[in-house]
Amino acid sequence: MNILGIHIGHDSSACLVRDGRILADVAEERFTRTKHYAGPPLFSVGYCLASHNLTMKDIDMVAVPTCGTLPPLNFLFDLKGSRQEKRSRMGRAEDAARRLLKQALPKPPVYIKNYPLPDSVPIVHVEHHLAHAASAYYTSGCMEKQLIVTMDGSGDGVCTVIWRGENGRIEPLQRFPNEASLGWFYSNVTEALGWWHGDGEGKTMGLAPYGDPNKARGVLDRFYPKFSGGQLVEPMQFQGPFAWDQGGALQWHFDDAYEIQALILKYGREHTAAEAQRVLEEQAKDLILPWLEKEKTRNLTCAGGVFLNVKLNQRIWESGRVDRHWIYPNAGDSGLAVGAALYAYHQATPSALVGTVESLNWGPEYSEKDIESLLKLRQLPYRRMDNVEEFVARQLAEDKIVAWFQGRMESGPRALGNRSILMSANRKENKDIINARVKFREAFRPFC
Repeated sequence: MNILGIHIGHDSSACLVRDGRILADVAEERFTRTKHYAGPPLFSVGYCLASHNLTMKDIDMVAVPTCGTLPPLNFLFDLKGSRQEKRSRMGRAEDAARRLLKQALPKPPVYIKNYPLPDSVPIVHVEHHLAHAASAYYTSGCMEKQLIVTMDGSGDGVCTVIWRGENGRIEPLQRFPNEASLGWFYSNVTEALGWWHGDGEGKTMGLAPYGDPNKARGVLDRFYPKFSGGQLVEPMQFQGPFAWDQGGALQWHFDDAYEIQALILKYGREHTAAEAQRVLEEQAKDLILPWLEKEKTRNLTCAGGVFLNVKLNQRIWESGRVDRHWIYPNAGDSGLAVGAALYAYHQATPSALVGTVESLNWGPEYSEKDIESLLKLRQLPYRRMDNVEEFVARQLAEDKIVAWFQGRMESGPRALGNRSILMSANRKENKDIINARVKFREAFRPFC
């Protein structure tokens, strides 16, 4: 069974799952070069098919991670008649406004390739957070009872869901509305610090260790939801969201960021970031740990963009309440395509075992001929070596910077060895050199 997973939105992506095994997975940004690209994953679909010499006639099912309709699928798969995804009320209003103003309606030109879907192939809609849960649970390798927690800004009207995973089944225990969004809170602080809401949260996490939360203790109390005993005890009425399209990628805004920005000017960037990190860790702990006790399990599985915060994950692990802690590595929205496809497969095959992942190298790869042709085209000097590891080791020992490019591209936001920047850790100033000369980013940013 070949299942094509499609995510359209923040971090659009596509994947190919065969009999419960992930064969290909890539975010559209890897082709468009627009970070967090939100349009239809045209190139990603093409790659997933071509990577295993398939056409749409070989696809048995399409899975999309939303319970709502997705009108871009109409073009992507050439859907007609009753199979068409309906426009939302807001979308129809936008079309009417464009006609009134005599503006062009959005429609792709003829040279944009699509992938006609045979009428016999079903399109399965999987709720946003259920897709997150499936991405983590069905790659956990654990059939035993476990608590699944999905947490992000918002998806399909909820921000956090607590699930039970056991014997190949996922069961919802409690859903939390957007008023409980710790993701939106942390992103609002990120925006107030001057960084992209939906991208710069890692900067906030990286800045936090340079501050002292005690010097800004309590200043953010009005801006986040509060949990106790696994329940939401004080919801937060967020002032938003508003969206901004930046070259094909969405950035969000909340008016709360204006007030937080004023607090940052008063208490300092580092101290406010440290307080935001403390709040995230403490509130997430007050939500998750009571549910582990209630479910009488020490197995925890997580997904959703909030769990890209590695310091939060560390705090939960160090609580001593977890024996088995699995976070799907592509935890953000670019992992939704995989989650939707895996859920669709396990629904169709209930007896299938929960799988594992040994690698995240599911993206494009390039042959030596491809690489050599590109080097010649760019007129770059090159040579081929039989013992490249020894050569690289010597370069690192001399504090040289090495761009390491091998095999298939990693899935998700982490560089795991196939597309990485390497430099010796023997000299602490090397971190500053990479940040300044290669990454062009803030000096406080850490490296793995």
